[in-house]
Parts: sequence; structure tokens; C-alpha cells
Amino acid sequence: MAILIGLSGKKLKEQLRTASHSCVVPLVFTMAGKSTTMSSGPAIAAVSTVGYLGFLMVPPLVGFIAQASSLRWSFAFIALFGGLITVLVGRTPTVKSTTNMGIIDDF
Repeated sequence: MAILIGLSGKKLKEQLRTASHSCVVPLVFTMAGKSTTMSSGPAIAAVSTVGYLGFLMVPPLVGFIAQASSLRWSFAFIALFGGLITVLVGRTPTVKSTTNMGIIDDF
């Protein structure tokens, strides 16, 4: 928290956004690497492709919606799809693993 005290405005938003991605991205790649339906290489490539596709397609789409209607509707679009992703992730079946999921027990 002490690092964020000197930040303000745009810089603070960038730091918070980066911090949120830094927690999720390693978990997603770990899950892809431990996939039981695909081998680890193609699974990681698929996750990376979807990530790049999102970075390339979403900003123009949001801009198009903002220009066609308003910025408020474009943010509603983002919130709607964020909620949809949350619901769909909750419906995915979980696989119980017998491995240690990368936790180091050698201490």
C-alpha cells in the first residue's frame, strides 16, 4: 500500500490494473499446462491466443459501441460480459487433482 501512496490518477489506475492481471495470468497458464483434455503445449498456446485476441478485439468493439451510442453503454457492455464470464466459469466442471498443484513442501 505504501507504493500506491505517491501515485495518483492515471498512474494509480495503471498500477491497480497491472496488479490484478499479475495475480490471474499465472494461474490461468498453470491450469492450461495441467489440462487433462489437451497436452500442455497446445493448451498454453490456446490460452495465449485467446488473451491476444481479447487485447486486439475488445478496444475497437468498445469504441464502436461508444461512438454508436455512448460511453456509458460501452462500459455496460464490458460489465455485462464480465458477469457472463463469471457465470460461465461457475458452471464449468472442476477436476480433482491428486498432485500438489505446484506447492513446495520442501521447507
